Amino acid sequence: MDNPLIVEAKEVLRLQKYRRIWGVGWVLATIALVVTGVQTARLMEHRRQEEKLEILLAHVERVQAEQKEVTSSYTKAWENQQQTADLLITWGTYVKERTEMATNNLVRGSVALKR
Repeated sequence: MDNPLIVEAKEVLRLQKYRRIWGVGWVLATIALVVTGVQTARLMEHRRQEEKLEILLAHVERVQAEQKEVTSSYTKAWENQQQTADLLITWGTYVKERTEMATNNLVRGSVALKR
């Protein structure tokens, strides 16, 4: 059997003080690891959200560019429609005036023939 070791009480108390410091150190280290883990998770989530926002922003910019193209093509079609309408009005006026002139010539011609 081993020989018993006799230690003074003040040495045991001194070692007890270091044991408390060791325990508090482990508790603080555990808390620090938990806080670090939470912050890392928050940082990763923030980065993931940034990536999603960048994708959405690119999508919005692409849709805006397409919308500008569509708007310009609608504007061009509207202008062409207005030009066509003006051309038809001009053509209608020309045909009406030509018909009136022909009618007047027929009336005058028949009057001339009667004289």
